[in-house]
Amino acid sequence: MNRLLTTLLCISVLISVAGFSQTNQWMTDYTTFDDALNGTGDQTSSVAVVDSNRFVALVTNTPTSLANLFNPPGNYLVGYWYADSGMGRVPSPINGTQTEPLYGVTGQYTSWGVLDVVQLTGAWQMASDNSGRVYVANNDVNHNILVFQIDATGVTTTDYRMETGSENIFAIEVDDNGYVYVADYEGNGSKTNELKVYAGIG
Repeated sequence: MNRLLTTLLCISVLISVAGFSQTNQWMTDYTTFDDALNGTGDQTSSVAVVDSNRFVALVTNTPTSLANLFNPPGNYLVGYWYADSGMGRVPSPINGTQTEPLYGVTGQYTSWGVLDVVQLTGAWQMASDNSGRVYVANNDVNHNILVFQIDATGVTTTDYRMETGSENIFAIEVDDNGYVYVADYEGNGSKTNELKVYAGIG
């Protein structure tokens, strides 16, 4: 009898461990559709996750041609806080002032602004750090990395931006220590600065 109870106990423990290991994985929990009421209004080129069900979506409207890759007809951020398929979208600053945007209208651009104003231009990729900030690889004249913050009220400008030079930038990542890595869109055999690294904020 004791052997039977021990065997049953071992089996139940193994089943519970196996069940935990199978459920402790990344999976699709919900989908936010671009054209839904809770959606971004257009194609999402990148997403930066800041916490569970909290993220910022970067929308880059389709350029008219490959030559206009970094000059799309619209480029804006959409924040989500306690999001699911049907709710969670929070206001974002469109054109620097609007607080209740209607997404999906041609010509929408998010602006970063503290002492000066920098409009999102040809931004395709973004990343997040562990403090709720999102970093956008932007292709304005100075090819800035623009830093925004998301909270329950929306996506707002921070005091931080980083000028990267004259090359178009694309891929961006932030490591656990806050260092920011950004890569040029194109490289060649004679370049030695395709990847740039910036010290973290603070």
